[in-house]
Amino acid sequence: MINITTFLDANACRLDKPVYYSIDREKRYNSRDILGIISEIGRKLIDLGITKGDRVLIYLPNGPEYLFSFLALWRIGAVAVPTNRIYTSPEIQYFIEDSDAKLIITDKNADDFSIDSYIIPNMDKYTNAPILEACNTSWDDLCQLQYTSGT
Repeated sequence: MINITTFLDANACRLDKPVYYSIDREKRYNSRDILGIISEIGRKLIDLGITKGDRVLIYLPNGPEYLFSFLALWRIGAVAVPTNRIYTSPEIQYFIEDSDAKLIITDKNADDFSIDSYIIPNMDKYTNAPILEACNTSWDDLCQLQYTSGT
């Protein structure tokens, strides 16, 4: 199986040391914590109809939710479309339309946009969630669609 997130499966079995530290929250996450969080986010995305190859915008401030959203999307074989909080509403709407995104992951009301949204609740309660099997992907499957300031 080819899926970038399977490194977490391997490390969750043998490493209990922190691999990510959120300075703002003074919170440490080990591989098992992250695997549980991305598994639960992935399940929620699947429940919202997201499937392999679907494009999903990430519109969050810098923090654990941003990284874990990336990993959850990759876990289920979806395509991450990262955006920046400084983008204006018309820019975000352009990315939605141009990328053919099916959902936006955000932490605030997304009524300004013509797309369904998923707001991640307190993800720390997901650290012990059952593991979601990684989607089988190929070397040439798209995993990220990156827009730049020149776009």
